[in-house]
Amino acid sequence: MTDRAAVTVRELWGQTSEALESRHEARWLCEVATALDGDEFDARLDEPATERMVAHLDRMVARYRAGEPLQYVLGRWGFRRLDLAIDRRVLIPRPETELVAGVAIDLAASVPARV
Repeated sequence: MTDRAAVTVRELWGQTSEALESRHEARWLCEVATALDGDEFDARLDEPATERMVAHLDRMVARYRAGEPLQYVLGRWGFRRLDLAIDRRVLIPRPETELVAGVAIDLAASVPARV
């Protein structure tokens, strides 16, 4: 994806955004590749990306472009308040399942305790 010349994290994110035509998905992939999340990612955008970061990102982008679900490529996905490890051995958490779990938790909380 890149020419492996020295690029910043910001440039890496930009190149990935263009390649995937999605800034959000590119950011998630770049955060995993750089091992930087949220504010830390933002604070280090102008730092150079290492060869290891670029290689990791290139592998993830190739997997994603080959049709592998983003959640498997990232290796994690959120479910309610949990950050779950995700790979091909598990089902990908879906927003609909979060809603069903929320309703079930609320219903269970409203049932009086039995002694």
